[in-house]
Amino acid sequence: VVNTSRRFLPELAVAYDDPRLELRIEDAIGWAIREAPGKPDTFDAVIIDSTDEPLISIWTIEFYAALRRMLRPGGVLIQNTQNLDVPDQITHLLGLHQGGGFERVRAVLIDTIDYSSPYIAFLSSGLETVCP
Repeated sequence: VVNTSRRFLPELAVAYDDPRLELRIEDAIGWAIREAPGKPDTFDAVIIDSTDEPLISIWTIEFYAALRRMLRPGGVLIQNTQNLDVPDQITHLLGLHQGGGFERVRAVLIDTIDYSSPYIAFLSSGLETVCP
């Protein structure tokens, strides 16, 4: 994706050169669990743009707890979940977000042309942040 965007969307890909960006292309679950103890309060936001079955099985409470530790006070996690056709996945991810220490979890409804709508994402945070 990075190389393709550099080639075909160079006006957007300039963001990859921003010194504030830390782009990691690796196993995010393993990285978060491994790095969380040494990187508390590091990130303002975590974005998980991974959807669809069979990914429901890879998420764990330990992973979400690691993400929660790495967020600064006021930080947020946003994750694509699914459309309403798969309510079990939505319920499962809600429990993982809450079990990982996110006290506020809000559903964000998204209209999109490439998935049946409404598509749902979770915006999760601690109590210090009021998620819309």
